[in-house]
Amino acid sequence: MGGTTGLTPTPTTDDWDGDGRPDVCDQCPADGPDRFIVEWSDVAAFDDTAGGPYTFQAELSPMGDVVFRYGTMIPFVATPTVGIQRADGLLGQTIASDASILTADGYRATWPGAAGLYDVEAIDAPAYGYNSLAQLGTAVTIGDEDRADVELSFLFPLMGQPFADVSITDNGALVFGTGFFPGWNNLDLPTSNPPGLVAPFWEDLDPTQSGTIRTYHRPAGDCTADCTGTWGDLAQVDGCGGTAFEDVCGVCVGGTTGLSESDPGDCPALPDFVADQGALTTSLYVDYVDIADDSCLIAEGCVDRTGIRKVLRFSTMVGNIGTADYLLGVPPGPGFFWDSCHGHYHYEDYADYALLDPSTGLSAAAGHKNGWCLMDTGYYDYDMAVEAGNDCTEFDCSNQGIGVGCQDTYTAFLTCQWIDITDVSNGTYQVNVTLNPDGNIAEMDATNNTATATVILDGNAVTVLGP
Repeated sequence: MGGTTGLTPTPTTDDWDGDGRPDVCDQCPADGPDRFIVEWSDVAAFDDTAGGPYTFQAELSPMGDVVFRYGTMIPFVATPTVGIQRADGLLGQTIASDASILTADGYRATWPGAAGLYDVEAIDAPAYGYNSLAQLGTAVTIGDEDRADVELSFLFPLMGQPFADVSITDNGALVFGTGFFPGWNNLDLPTSNPPGLVAPFWEDLDPTQSGTIRTYHRPAGDCTADCTGTWGDLAQVDGCGGTAFEDVCGVCVGGTTGLSESDPGDCPALPDFVADQGALTTSLYVDYVDIADDSCLIAEGCVDRTGIRKVLRFSTMVGNIGTADYLLGVPPGPGFFWDSCHGHYHYEDYADYALLDPSTGLSAAAGHKNGWCLMDTGYYDYDMAVEAGNDCTEFDCSNQGIGVGCQDTYTAFLTCQWIDITDVSNGTYQVNVTLNPDGNIAEMDATNNTATATVILDGNAVTVLGP
């Protein structure tokens, strides 16, 4: 309310979800159903001839309803089957197949329908586009031609038969009950073979090449996580209520805000930091460092203790793809601290390093916030830099900043470019590098500030599975 929203304060009794504005969330039914959602995000096809990578979702509800949604589908050279099959394999329906999947942004299948099947309708993506589970979901590790068994948060009645758990396959299908394993050779439904299937995109996929599979449970009546204006959709990451959306200038417009979408030419000039995915995933390796008793690396959070420490090294590259140079200026000053280890001033808390257990999202090792000397180390986007008049040599440790189209790279061999994994067991983990973690720097878009790598740690070996 107030500010640029065009709204006046709202009485508490009219503001059910307490967000300070009247919107569709205030009419959300408090007894709305649970939902269990699975997302295959940027999952690679079996080879380049099948296009991809592909991003899509399947959503289940306790009433037996199913919703399929599609995000990244281009380039599309796949031959998938989309549909639902009863657990005995004798009844089912193919909703779409091959290129016909592109005729809709999704499908809603309502149970029960006619003749023991589902009533199906094509649905369009809302104005703000496809909603990813990246900020909400829990990553599930699944190999090629493999599955993961997950307990549901409710009994899901697949064509009337209830199931308490589901097997998530790498090949874009959910499996219910026992029977054949739905591998890469997708078929029209029904297949005459059990078990039951809910298939948003049954195709030969391989998450070991790229991509992440996530699950998310939205509890019943949780209107605060369902404020897109259409009951049944996920919440927007930007927090806009009702049918509002975040425009190209980062302003919440439409819906009940009273604001129209901005002209891109009217956007304020701001930097936009992007954490480079490739720089992280191609530079990971295990190393050992000897930490002296008087080392300042302990105080800085780079290691846990003195002595020989096992560390996971990696490079961090930040590019400025915004509309303005980031001008930090000449130290000392606010935000700067003197780093006696490196012998120059750093900008404090500029990047956050973390090692997480992908199955729980919890920390697996002590992460730390790294301070950097912000400077131009080369071109990130040559054309963008030239158009902005930058040669990417202007900023250094004495006058800090990052120009438009330029990059600042801290390579893996530098001090503190690591996570201390001395006490970490072998297994699968997710490395997260997040820029501007506390949001202290105003920038155009904060959703591209994190680079991730899912890795297998085995002794001194590091195997990168994907983002």
